[in-house]
Amino acid sequence: MDIRTDIKELMDKCIGCGKCRKVCPSLKHGGCDPMDVLMGGDRWQGCIGCGRCSEVCRYTDPKKVMMYNTAVRTPMPIPDCYKEEGYNLPSGEYPYGAPDYRDSDIALMPGCIVNASERFLENASVKALGTIGIDVRRFDEGCCVYPVPYRIMTDGERDKIKKEMLQGYDRIINLCNGCCRELVDSGADAEHIIHTLHRHIDQLPKGGLEGMKVVIQPGCSMVTIIDLYKDVCRRLGAEVMDVEPGCCGKGTKVRESIMTERQKSMEGADAVIVGCPACFMWYDKWEGGIPVMYIAEAVAICAGDRRSMECHRIPLMIGDSE
Repeated sequence: MDIRTDIKELMDKCIGCGKCRKVCPSLKHGGCDPMDVLMGGDRWQGCIGCGRCSEVCRYTDPKKVMMYNTAVRTPMPIPDCYKEEGYNLPSGEYPYGAPDYRDSDIALMPGCIVNASERFLENASVKALGTIGIDVRRFDEGCCVYPVPYRIMTDGERDKIKKEMLQGYDRIINLCNGCCRELVDSGADAEHIIHTLHRHIDQLPKGGLEGMKVVIQPGCSMVTIIDLYKDVCRRLGAEVMDVEPGCCGKGTKVRESIMTERQKSMEGADAVIVGCPACFMWYDKWEGGIPVMYIAEAVAICAGDRRSMECHRIPLMIGDSE
């Protein structure tokens, strides 16, 4: 395999300290080995893209190397739907009508997964933002080019696409933290919705989730801001259980092992609260698993809008309704 020059330079910076191995959730379950890949090896399968390796590395960027390897070693071309409609996945339909978008300087970017299969999370997010007095319009420029297929491009090529997308958008609220970081890296005024909700926490409905025990699984890239999720959930009346956050495994070969571990660690919870649409999708697909809510859904429910609950694969009991 011919390795692109910028990736080869990152690999050459590896000093072999092994810190990336110690924090990799995939390796623990028999998956990828980030240091092996940095050293020119081929243990890349099972990379979750969580970025824990890059968080602890002082010398290079293992996550970028891992995502590049995943892109070039597997048949994962840029999908036709991106060429046709700008998204990494084919667009789905709103299950109960489009959200109440307004003419606003603030745009809501749903991300590819929400746009494809979880569009009710978009509805709930618009409702949640409305409870704190924030009207939004929709960000309609498509995918942020974060997903693996776009890693065959250089950073410069991806940055050019993002900057063209951002024209005409002053401020953006994201439902996906991967999208958020991509836009911020290209100079956008963007933030994940949890930051917006937490900044206006005193305006959120007080109560509504009383009697519920919840576990916070914000998503791999948001573990460091888990306290924001805890604050919002407590404001909504939920009891937050003390459970260590971890990865959902996404759609990788280690997903079953990782999700089995997650589900066992969360026993006794009424619901798991997430901030990542991919996490939402995988938790909601886990047969017999703990019900899941995206953080904006929890706010929307407490504001009286429970429609998104009808779209879940795993039913969630809230008060006297299901």
